[in-house]
This record gives sequence, structure tokens and C-alpha cells, in this order.
Amino acid sequence: MEIRTVLCPFDFSALSDRELQLGTQICERFGARMVVQHNVDAVPPIYLANAWMYTESHMYPEEEREAEASRRIAEVLQKLPSTVRAEGKITFGHLEDCILNLARQLPADLVVMGTHDPSSTQHVSHTDRVLTQSPCPILTVRDTATRLPNFARAMTPETQFALVPMDFSSHSLRALEYALSLMVPIPLKLHLLHVEANLAIDDLRALAHRLDFEEEKRHRLKTSLERLKAALPEGYLDRVVFEVRMGTVVEQVVAYAESIQCTLILMGAHTKNVLDRAIFGANSQGVLHRSPCPVWLIPESRAHGPAWTRLADTSHVL
Repeated sequence: MEIRTVLCPFDFSALSDRELQLGTQICERFGARMVVQHNVDAVPPIYLANAWMYTESHMYPEEEREAEASRRIAEVLQKLPSTVRAEGKITFGHLEDCILNLARQLPADLVVMGTHDPSSTQHVSHTDRVLTQSPCPILTVRDTATRLPNFARAMTPETQFALVPMDFSSHSLRALEYALSLMVPIPLKLHLLHVEANLAIDDLRALAHRLDFEEEKRHRLKTSLERLKAALPEGYLDRVVFEVRMGTVVEQVVAYAESIQCTLILMGAHTKNVLDRAIFGANSQGVLHRSPCPVWLIPESRAHGPAWTRLADTSHVL
């Protein structure tokens, strides 16, 4: 596990302070550099702008807004521990495009960002949009999270529990591999959870052939437990707990995280497009916006065309 560059989008909110706290600890643990990014929204041309946009663009020219952003980023960087190598970046344009473009340019090994409301047909979450196209893993934290992991100081695995939901797909196996690598620098005790649906095709076959319906369910749970154990290398067995439950994935993952007082959830994420997520939903999205603790998402890799952004380097603020 190597994390060399951590990107932290920052909007000077209380939630940003939480993401900065996590990013700082990770940088200290891995000896990584931190890039604090603040995005200044681009003001549209006068002939496309409303009256208030026109007024704002003239009262606060772009140079002044950039200078104010540089000043505030400098204050943030000054508060970071001297052990963290940090720099500031100011971007101009659509927030999601700027985050994604900067993550590719650096390149970033991890993006740490806060998240608020989930996507819907009327609203698309910035975090959800970044997740669908991110070139690297994303560590997210909600403003309502009740428990945070501690990456900075040495702790025993018994004090920090990380949950890895498993559905035996390629992206969940990739998340498991990532989680096992993370256990080397960070003392974590992993909980592997698989959720079986309340009703499956085999259950229907059992009913059709007048077989024992409940026995078929028990067989499914037992088989899934065996598959979970078979997916894990023997050297990790003493640091991993296996659990198989029945129900809907999001509800069971969130409930189990609560029951073990989990401090971190690591899971693979399908890179569905934003419209699919808004209409049909996704398990990673559901867990992300209901989790009691930060969620470390490992998305599928995809190639994307360049997005239009303009970048101002504020490294000199240090």
C-alpha cells in the first residue's frame, strides 16, 4: 500500500475541517503530501448572467476572489502539522470537473472529501459525480458521522474495526485486496459481511419442488460463509471476522456497522453514470449517505476525456 499524494477539496466549512483531519492523519501515516484545493466558481458571461451575477462579477473581480481564496488557503495550511508536506491549489470551473481533472494531473492516490445529501432526480451530489469518474479511491465523511477512524497514532487492531461488504463481484474482491493492504500500515480488524437476498431463485425452485424453504435459506447462508472464508489468505484469518446476513444490502451494512461500532467502511463501487444512480440507486451510494462512519470507496478504473478547468498554483502561500 502506497499513498503518496492526498487531494482534499476544501470549502472552508465545518465538514471540510473533518475531511482535513482525516487527510492529515493519512499523510502523517504514509508520509504523503497533501494538496488542499479550493474551487472558485466561474462567473458566466454578462450576456448569459442574471442581474445578481452581473453585479457580483463586477463587485468581486476574479483577481480579488482568487486573492481572497489564496489568503484563506494559506491560513488552513499554516494550521497543519509541520510533519505534513502541503500545498494549495485554486481551480476555476465546475467543482466536480475541477476535482477530477486535478486528481489526474497530480496524480492523486486518494481523494478525501465530505458529502451531504444523496443524489436524486432533482439534485446530483458532488461526491456521487466524482465517484462515478474518479481515477483513484475516495475517502468520504458525512457531517453527521458519529465515529471517525484514527490513522495517526499507533493503536491495536481490537480498537478499530473496518467493515468490508462483499458480494463476490470483481470490484468487491478488489476492495478486499485493498483493505488487506491497508492493514499493514494501519492496525485494523476487518469484518467481512455478505448479505443474501430474502428471496432467491433457489428458494423459488425449492417451493416449486415442494422442498424445505427454510432449509434452502440456511444452505445459502452456509455456502456464502464458506465462500467468504475461501476468499481470504490464511495469514489474515486471526484479524478477520466473517458475517453473513439476510435482507437488503444497504440496511444490513449500515445496521452491522452500528452494531460493531465500526470506524471505517471499505467497499468497491460500480461506476454507474449519475442518472443511473439517481433513478435506480446503488449500494455504494446508499451506504455512503447513511453510514455512521467514513466510507473508503474503491471505484472501477475508467478512461475519461479532459475536462475544461483553469488552475492557479498557490504553493507560494507556504
